[in-house]
Amino acid sequence: MKREAFIIAVAISLISVSGAVVNENGSSPSKDADDGEMAITSAPGSSASASTAVGPNGTEWRSEFSMTGAQCLSGNSTGVTNSSFETGEETYSVSLQGTVETANPCHTLEHEVVETDTGHYTLNITSNAENGTCTQCIGAVSYEASFESDEPFYLKVVHDGEEVEELIHPETTSKEPSDRETEEKGFFGGLFRWLGNLF
Repeated sequence: MKREAFIIAVAISLISVSGAVVNENGSSPSKDADDGEMAITSAPGSSASASTAVGPNGTEWRSEFSMTGAQCLSGNSTGVTNSSFETGEETYSVSLQGTVETANPCHTLEHEVVETDTGHYTLNITSNAENGTCTQCIGAVSYEASFESDEPFYLKVVHDGEEVEELIHPETTSKEPSDRETEEKGFFGGLFRWLGNLF
């Protein structure tokens, strides 16, 4: 109950921090550029979200996500740009920053975490175009995210359907799902597991 209240409080504070930009007199800033100047005419809004879930095996995990900015892409600075792991008393977590390449800078980002197997998760980040006119350049929309579980984990990061990074918590000892599936297939795999359990 306390954890749910904490998560709700964090979500509300993140949403309230992402307020609108206004001039001193309370009006919205002008989106018009002077002759010869370039301007982003529809900047993406800030979005923040948090979620908590309990997997089928009773493993609890939570994630937080927020957009941090949008601009024209310069160089090859997309994907996960920074990540760091932490281990607590009964928690394992990763904090990460990344950038999603978009058709232009006027996009928002949404996230979803899916448990694909025990200890294996996918962080899906999708971009959505905003209505209106926008500077015509390849966009770079940046974000910050965190993921926490009560067990070590594998976390695949996917931007608009393309896997960009796999983050493996240093305390992880479980095998990749593909390795486990290969071992579990076939008569001989079953026989070897049965013999292994005898000794």
